[in-house]
Amino acid sequence: MGIDKARAAEFYERACEGGSSQGCFHLGSLYYEGEGVEEDKVRAAKLLDRACEGGYALGCSMLGVMYFNGEGVGEDKARSAELHSRACKGGEAVGCYNLGVMYAEGKVLEGDRSRADELFQRACDGDIMRGCYNLAYSYYRGLGVGQDRSIAEQLFKKACTNGLQKACESLELLDWR
Repeated sequence: MGIDKARAAEFYERACEGGSSQGCFHLGSLYYEGEGVEEDKVRAAKLLDRACEGGYALGCSMLGVMYFNGEGVGEDKARSAELHSRACKGGEAVGCYNLGVMYAEGKVLEGDRSRADELFQRACDGDIMRGCYNLAYSYYRGLGVGQDRSIAEQLFKKACTNGLQKACESLELLDWR
């Protein structure tokens, strides 16, 4: 039997109103996805902001995605970067990954591959397999880190073993399987 998302929304609403940052995050996620409640990105953003301000780092990262894409808030890439940085500093690996992408691409933040790779390492350590993949690519190519194909292979294998298909494809192309 599945979770009754409408009932969950009621509990999260009470938790959020009672000061639970985690409750605000979960309620915001439901509004974002339109699960158990009618989809409302504006309300989701407000709830995620409360979660973030209350110290719930995943709320900062999800709100950062919303600012990046202009969902429920005006598009603001600089604000997105600030929120992902806050999430990363709060121990949320997905925030580190998203911030790393911004440094690697050099579009939102000034390009800094070394900083990107530090963030991808933190993401990988937090089991964000896209972080492991990006770091593996950096080691394979020698971008931001010294070229080390042995480390690249280990990271591609970790990402592949944990379900990231493009890492498995990279291993096949490089004949490391």
